[in-house]
Amino acid sequence: MSGSNPFGGISEASTPNRQGQFFKYNDDLTTARYRGKVNKTRLQDTRKGLFFIAEIDVIDTDVHRLDGSPLYRRGETLTCMIPISGDEEKVERGMKNVKGCLLACVNSAADAKGAKRPGASVITAEFSMKCCEDNLLSGAVVNIEASHIKTKRGSDFTVVLFLAPKDTDDANWVAGAVVEAAPEHPPASAEGSEDLASLFG
Repeated sequence: MSGSNPFGGISEASTPNRQGQFFKYNDDLTTARYRGKVNKTRLQDTRKGLFFIAEIDVIDTDVHRLDGSPLYRRGETLTCMIPISGDEEKVERGMKNVKGCLLACVNSAADAKGAKRPGASVITAEFSMKCCEDNLLSGAVVNIEASHIKTKRGSDFTVVLFLAPKDTDDANWVAGAVVEAAPEHPPASAEGSEDLASLFG
């Protein structure tokens, strides 16, 4: 190799795509848990339709292969893609999942600041678009479950659930402790929008 540079083609090379890694359940089909920090939320139009995308930096996870070795490690960025176009059922399911993600982030941000949770009614079309255009939720810490189900066609599918840390047994979240049902929170108050502005203003 004397006299030649092994990096001769590096200028034309592309960089690795971080969007290729997705939340997964464990290889034994049990539910995997993650704690992560929101890196970015955005929209992406693909040949398969319009998707809401959340990119999450892993803080900790118990996801593992069959031999027990970790599948992902701290610091990796994982992607959750939620389809929000197509037939009515698909759109309705997508909107429900996006709302769950955004609400978990908003509640987490409120809890981190010791502020009152503004309630689910703040997740409007306008706010959702602002989250994607302005990356409003960047930095919010959320707990995540990735569970395995079979579709009607018999295919394996991953269900991803976002939760604010205070709605879980946070100290034992990645340790695999059994978590009781998340407590319900009162509906948004009249000052909900002002509370939201104080969180992300």
